[in-house]
Amino acid sequence: MSLRRPVPIGILFLAALASGCGDSDPEQADPMHPDTPRHYLAYFGTFTRGEHGSKGIYVSRFDASSGRMGPIRLALEAEDPSYLAVHPSHRYLYSTNEVGGRNGTVSAYAVDSATGKLRLLNQAPAQGRGTCHIGLDSGGRMLAVANYVTGTVASYPVLADGRLGEVVSVKQIHGAEAPHPHSANFSPDDRFLIVPDVGIHKVHLYRADPAQASLQPHGTAEIPDRPDNGPRHLAFHPSGRYCYIIEETANMVMALKWDERDGTLEEFQRVPTIPASFSGETYTAEIVAHPTGKFLYGSNRGHDSIAVFSIDPDSGRLTTVAHTPTQGSYPRNFNLDPSGKWLIALNRESNNVVAFAVDPLTGKLTPTGQVLDLLSPSCLRWVPLGVE
Repeated sequence: MSLRRPVPIGILFLAALASGCGDSDPEQADPMHPDTPRHYLAYFGTFTRGEHGSKGIYVSRFDASSGRMGPIRLALEAEDPSYLAVHPSHRYLYSTNEVGGRNGTVSAYAVDSATGKLRLLNQAPAQGRGTCHIGLDSGGRMLAVANYVTGTVASYPVLADGRLGEVVSVKQIHGAEAPHPHSANFSPDDRFLIVPDVGIHKVHLYRADPAQASLQPHGTAEIPDRPDNGPRHLAFHPSGRYCYIIEETANMVMALKWDERDGTLEEFQRVPTIPASFSGETYTAEIVAHPTGKFLYGSNRGHDSIAVFSIDPDSGRLTTVAHTPTQGSYPRNFNLDPSGKWLIALNRESNNVVAFAVDPLTGKLTPTGQVLDLLSPSCLRWVPLGVE
C-alpha cells in the first residue's frame, strides 16, 4: 500500500495563481485587515500605440496577504485604454480610449470575476481629444472625463446595466494659454468635480449632480498664480478635510484645505517631490493617499522614483520621508492595494510592473522582488473577489 504525501495549501494556491485559475473556496478576509478581502483582480490600462504598444486591458490575480501577483494576461483588446475606473458594484469597469490625433472615446465593460475577462458593453464619444482621465462618483451613477488636448470636460449617466448613457454636460475651458485638464475627481460627498489643469495652471471646480449626471461651473481653487506649475492629479485624505495635488512641471505637491460645504480649496503647504540635489529632467505623474491617512505617495518620471511623505494627523501637513527608485523608467502610474500593505509601480518606458511592501509605521517602501513584464502600463485598478 502506498501513501500519498499531502500537498501544502500554500503551494496549491501559488499553483492556481500561476495557471490563472480561479479559486473555488469563498474569499476570506485578511486577518490583519479584517474589512479587506484577500484576493483581487488587478486590471492594468496600457497604451497600444507606437513600437512598444500593448494590446489593451490586462489582468492579474493578486493575493493581498502575500503581495504576490499572478501572471499578467490580456483581459480584452482595446485601443489606448490608458486610464481605468471601477464601478462600486465591482461588476463594471470603464476606460478612456486616448487615441492619438483623433477624438477619444470612453468604454464600459462587464467584469467576469471567474476568469478576469472583460466584455465590452458600449462606447461613448468623449467630446474631445487626448482623453486622459475618468472619474466615477461613489454611487456609480455618473462618470466624468477630462480631455487633455481640446480642454474639455464631459459627464455621462451610468445606466443600471453598467452602460454609459448619452452625454449630459460638456464644458469647454478657456484661458490665455491652451487648457489641458488632466484629471476629473469627485469630492468625497460627490457634490463637486475638481479638475487640475496642466495647461493654464489652474484647478477648476464644478458643481456635480450625480442624479442628473450634470456639471455646472463653480470657479477655481484659491492657489497662488504660478506659471508652469502644472497641476495634474489629485488625492483626497481619507478624512475628507485635505486634498493633495501633484504638479507635473514644478515637481511639487500642493496641500489644500477642502471646505465641503462651500466647495472651496485653499492651499496651506507646498513641498518638492524630488531631492534638492537632483538637477536632471523629471516630471511628476500620479499621487495616492494611504488608506490609513498616515502617508502620501507621488511618482517622478525622470528621477524614476516614488516620493514618500508622512501626513500630520492634526494639520494635514506633509513631511518628506524617502524617495524610492521604481526599478524601472518613467513611472506614469502606481497604486496601493486596498489593504495599504503593498504598492505596485507601473514603469511605462521600461515596460515593467514592480511590487513594494509598505512599512506600516514609516510608510517606506521595500521591493518585494516581484517584477512582471507589461508593455506601456499606464493605470492599475482593483476588483475584489468574493464580495457581492
